[in-house]
Amino acid sequence: MGEITLYHTQNSRSIRPRWLMLEMGLDFNLVKVPYKLGHCGDEDYDKIHPMRRIPALTHGGIKIFESLAILDYLTMRYDKNFTYRPDPEAQAYAEFLQYFHFGESSFGTSVTQRLAHVRLLPESERLSEEVTRCEHNISGYLKLIDQQLDGRDYLMARGFSTADISVAYMLFLLKISQGAEGFTPRISAYWNRIKSRPAWIAASQD
Repeated sequence: MGEITLYHTQNSRSIRPRWLMLEMGLDFNLVKVPYKLGHCGDEDYDKIHPMRRIPALTHGGIKIFESLAILDYLTMRYDKNFTYRPDPEAQAYAEFLQYFHFGESSFGTSVTQRLAHVRLLPESERLSEEVTRCEHNISGYLKLIDQQLDGRDYLMARGFSTADISVAYMLFLLKISQGAEGFTPRISAYWNRIKSRPAWIAASQD
């Protein structure tokens, strides 16, 4: 298949596939792409990602973007023992899928919208009412995460999975944008477990 290459920008969603590949012990090349709001890299990067966004991954002749799609691709190809996801035939697979996508859809949408209006957008475009709306939604989503962690170290009873990679990245964005006031003791303990994982430390450092 050829070499795996991940295109990465600090603090971006490329942390997710980088983290997974480090957890799995896969060899890959890391290409750091300059970031600008709205697009990344230069015109040559169009050949990798037509919208010039991060992340993107190439593997031989395959090009794939969207962080969760990359996670899915990597686990389908390399996680034959179902270490980082349940067997699709297992009863727990539906629950896994729910939280895997929750991290980028409902929860992720509110987290990234809040981040835009507290940090990323020009100050003239930031809306306090949008921050308030997002924080209201985030409060509800954090309660759901707290309930899911009851009696568990990770989101799935079986242990660490790519659902954690999906959701924990959004907790990271809350932490770095002063949005973690709603973390419950369970979520704080969960975050401490996440950030102590060697693969997370390496994936998030630059």
